[in-house]
Amino acid sequence: MIAGILGFKPDDERIKNSLEIAKEKGIEVNFSEVQLRDVHPNTVKIVLSNEEESVSMVGSSIGGSDIKVIEIDNYEVNISGKLPTLWIIHKDRPGMVGVITSVLGSYNLNIAHMQDFRKKKGTIASSIIELDHAVDEYILNHLRNIDGLSLVRYIPPVVN
Repeated sequence: MIAGILGFKPDDERIKNSLEIAKEKGIEVNFSEVQLRDVHPNTVKIVLSNEEESVSMVGSSIGGSDIKVIEIDNYEVNISGKLPTLWIIHKDRPGMVGVITSVLGSYNLNIAHMQDFRKKKGTIASSIIELDHAVDEYILNHLRNIDGLSLVRYIPPVVN
């Protein structure tokens, strides 16, 4: 896990020393056992934080070098890590998904897979959009300036 956070590939010889490398980089690592309900047996919750921000995620190693992220910051998601992915938090109101997909289409970005989650109708929704191509900063800024979108995160592919 630590090697992955450090960006090491699965065949990187430094994996066995990842805890020491993290320490050298000033990264404090703590392990604790938590109870996660109804999850794959190879599931972990990771919390990353610094002085300014914090992010948590729950993900599983599901075999065959495949992963599945099922939660980010207490929002339900379903991310495979195989494709460039957008995670967008937005108001749950009619037309919001259409606005998002129209912007992506205007930049010739093809949606390979899309899922929407909401905690309660009419409040906040979470969209996971897997794309065929990477998204540049210009497009991300366009999305970030749309009224009703509160978070736009780009997640590059993590699985080959």
